[in-house]
Amino acid sequence: MSNRKRPPQTLSPKRARTRARLLDAAVELFQRHGIAAVSLDEIASHAGLTKGAIYGNFKNKEDLIVAVALERVVRPRPIFTVDAPLRDQLSTLVKQAAATTPEAVKQMRFLIELDRYALMHETVRTRLRVFAEERYRKSAENVEAVAKKGELPLPPLQFAIAVHALMNGLLYQRAFFPDLVTDEVILTALEALVNRIESA
Repeated sequence: MSNRKRPPQTLSPKRARTRARLLDAAVELFQRHGIAAVSLDEIASHAGLTKGAIYGNFKNKEDLIVAVALERVVRPRPIFTVDAPLRDQLSTLVKQAAATTPEAVKQMRFLIELDRYALMHETVRTRLRVFAEERYRKSAENVEAVAKKGELPLPPLQFAIAVHALMNGLLYQRAFFPDLVTDEVILTALEALVNRIESA
């Protein structure tokens, strides 16, 4: 139930490999030093490429950051499907997203860093919004297909947004207080939104 945007499909194999090296280098440096502190020169050098390779694949640093956010970051995104009960889908989502391993905590820190950067840079936020809107729209369509008319506690689009926002908030809190914000707490909170659907 998490997703990534695929890279452009028209790239040649060589250019696709170059692009992947740049994205991997950017992720590593962003995680180590923070997005704002890393320059394009440093990314190119870390990837073993020239700065020209960056401009051959990305318009600027913000274009690179958006590509990282869409192609190299796995977010817990409740893209509901029509072939399973909502409660089962939420349970699976929690199991996938609520890990507390060092790698999972590192990933959560990077997600927070990306979100913070987007909040401070309107052009990045605007571009990411386009993909968020599409994600919410698709999720809302599937929720509406699963639920019977009148059984959702909110309109489908608002329901999809509420679940996503609640999930993100709980996961952020879990990163700080894993002994308090447990899998059970997260799942119980999310299930509260679907109780009317499956008890009707």
